[in-house]
Amino acid sequence: QVMFQGDTILAGLLFLSGVLVNSRINACYAVLGALLSTLFAWLIGVDYAVLNAGLMGYNGVLCAVALGDKTWKGGMRAAVAVLLSVLLQITGMEWGITTLTAPFVVAVWTVAGLRKLGGKVKTETMNNEILQA
Repeated sequence: QVMFQGDTILAGLLFLSGVLVNSRINACYAVLGALLSTLFAWLIGVDYAVLNAGLMGYNGVLCAVALGDKTWKGGMRAAVAVLLSVLLQITGMEWGITTLTAPFVVAVWTVAGLRKLGGKVKTETMNNEILQA
């Protein structure tokens, strides 16, 4: 429903207000996700029309809200997913693919998978150290 609201600030503020009512943390991550993804896209030279349409911020917001939490590591995971989603969105646009929320899904799965893989490696290392002791 977000993509059918038109280019109005009021629609964005109403959506942000709804998130804020549910969770202040998620509202902060929504704002940070939109800002980070838009800034990153601008820095790598994405066209202003694309930025003004909100195409870069949409998946960034979803990534930040999905992975952000009260910890520093949660914030870093969210930031990595946001940046990855921008790269995936730009790649899809370059190839002429309508990506919709695919960059969000792939970015979150990638970051979550790396987190799980990192935890597995850490656990195996600790187990090996215990067995050697």
